[in-house]
Amino acid sequence: MDNTCFLCGKSFSTASNLQLHARLTHDVENKVSTCRQIKCNVCNEELVSMKPLLDHIEPAHNIAIVKETKKFDTHEAFKIWKEDVENKQLPCT
Repeated sequence: MDNTCFLCGKSFSTASNLQLHARLTHDVENKVSTCRQIKCNVCNEELVSMKPLLDHIEPAHNIAIVKETKKFDTHEAFKIWKEDVENKQLPCT
């Protein structure tokens, strides 16, 4: 069974470790499906997790993905940043 986080692509040895990671890292409280398909917004190809999607986008569609790493002093600081990002309206390009 694939125990890969569909949000960040990190792999785990057990489903329970994946669920713990999802709850602590991504603030996901419900059970995490390891079988969730993610659809490419450009061509509708379905991929098994976020990492394969990101690996697909640049060569298939010539779209560069820039990865940022952020560190937060507290979980509350992370939640504030996450809410701000999710509520931000991005301009169409």
